[in-house]
Amino acid sequence: MLLILGLAFALALGLDPADPRWRVVAPMVAMEQFRLQDPIVLLGGLVLLGAMPLFARITALDRLLGLGRAASRPFVLAGLAGSTVLLGAVGTFLVMRGYALSVDEALALFQADALASGQLLVPYDPRYEGMLEALAPLWVWIDRLHGVWSTEYRPLNSALFAGFGLLHLRFAAAATMAGAAVLLTGLLARKALPDEPWAPVVAAALLAASPQVLLTAMTPYAMTAHLLVTTAWVLLWLRDDALGYVGAGLVTAVAIGLHQVHVHPAIAAPFVLELLWRRRFVLFTAFSAWIGAVGVFWVAWRDLLVVGMPERVAAADPDMPAESTHVLIRVGKLLADHGPQDVILWATNLYRFVSWQDLALVLLAVTAMLGMGRAPRIIRLLGWSCVTAILPYVLLMPGQGHGWGYRYLHPVLGLLAVVACFGVVHLRTLTGDAWPRWRRAVLAVGALCTLAIPLRMVQARAFVSPWADAWSHAAHADAELVVVDASAVWFGLDLVRNYPELTNRPLLLHGPSLSAEQLAALCGRSDVALLDGAALRSFGLLPDPSATGETLAERFEAQGCQPRRLPGRVP
Repeated sequence: MLLILGLAFALALGLDPADPRWRVVAPMVAMEQFRLQDPIVLLGGLVLLGAMPLFARITALDRLLGLGRAASRPFVLAGLAGSTVLLGAVGTFLVMRGYALSVDEALALFQADALASGQLLVPYDPRYEGMLEALAPLWVWIDRLHGVWSTEYRPLNSALFAGFGLLHLRFAAAATMAGAAVLLTGLLARKALPDEPWAPVVAAALLAASPQVLLTAMTPYAMTAHLLVTTAWVLLWLRDDALGYVGAGLVTAVAIGLHQVHVHPAIAAPFVLELLWRRRFVLFTAFSAWIGAVGVFWVAWRDLLVVGMPERVAAADPDMPAESTHVLIRVGKLLADHGPQDVILWATNLYRFVSWQDLALVLLAVTAMLGMGRAPRIIRLLGWSCVTAILPYVLLMPGQGHGWGYRYLHPVLGLLAVVACFGVVHLRTLTGDAWPRWRRAVLAVGALCTLAIPLRMVQARAFVSPWADAWSHAAHADAELVVVDASAVWFGLDLVRNYPELTNRPLLLHGPSLSAEQLAALCGRSDVALLDGAALRSFGLLPDPSATGETLAERFEAQGCQPRRLPGRVP
């Protein structure tokens, strides 16, 4: 029924993305990705579900799909982890073309470049003082008082990429973290279900077979690091001894500093709150205080770094709030920004998540949730953690924007894979003598779902390529500055990216952010080029349906000039 509703929802979104009825739904990119990529997978899932009775009758599948004693052998677990690393690293180039598609991804590498140069906050070139918003138009923290800037996110995910970069392996950073998460998921399954020798390999296989895990491992998204850190934190917590809690505390400090401060506390909440049920009040108080202290530190980390820096009073922005105040302002805006469109976004997120997992994981996880009353304590905690992990996004950010699957649930995919292993246990109890037939059916569905992985790679490459081509064209132009008419195409703003020290040439400028005076100042320069809407659309980028008013070329003409235009793709 869930898949049928998903297909109906996909048909409802089959409208032209330029249709003004959808203009109120933001970010529309997740809906467009769902409409283009997911219906065929949902349809394939329906076909597989319909074929389950057939699979159940083919006894030869026991020999083909049965893991037997190999299920408990360490080399199987290591092979799954290694395959994840290999696919993720190779896919960084073959699928994602070495291009960070979204602003979130680009800024992770922006901060990694800063850290590789030994700086957390990078002094910017004062010659471009007035153009900083055009050089980095989104999610960049600019401190004109001290003449430095950085991304708005916490820096530790970028630090991981910078560390791999020192070994010339930055392309494999996320893939290596995903492989490590697969390995730790197997260890977590062994801890949660000690009487089921097959559980480690099954949990690891369900995670490694997830197209969401593999495709995200080809990107700089912080969610892969969160997946690894979350699984490591749970393993340490479940030791239930002094060493485990100290280790979990250290991992907490890393987890909150990876990207956004709310991600880890939401995941850890059921484990910490359970201490009250177990009447361990001292440990509950200490760990809660530690999470709070770490959270405050990572909210205010930039405010702390600029203490003692020389001030540039002439360049100060009197309206710039402290970082801690800025975070509170953003949270308030997010809480206030809700409406009927949230229902559409929640449905999109749900179906993107379902269609980007191995269907066996979804089936078994649902079965496990239905049997939670009989589940061991650890499984119940893992299940609750999957629920609480999503609450901040329901309240604050119902839409995810770009993503392969539903990335806001990515940190708990390892936990969900272990919960799915309990789904096997519960299904075995429910089916009794019919269990061998059910086992064959579920294993066959899981194995056949891996065929979706190559399809997802083809879809991702097709989606990324127009932006990658357009950016490469702009970034290799023969000019000092390239002004991008980003408002002329859908998500054109994502094309504007520069090194933190502004050493790349040409520098890319977000044209809509430039004032009339700045455009006039560029008019007399021979080293300025314009990348207009027609050139951008020649690479396959869609026109922005909300674009109104003058084009960038017309704004230049209003200042009495017309800069050299870069040609588009030659047919």
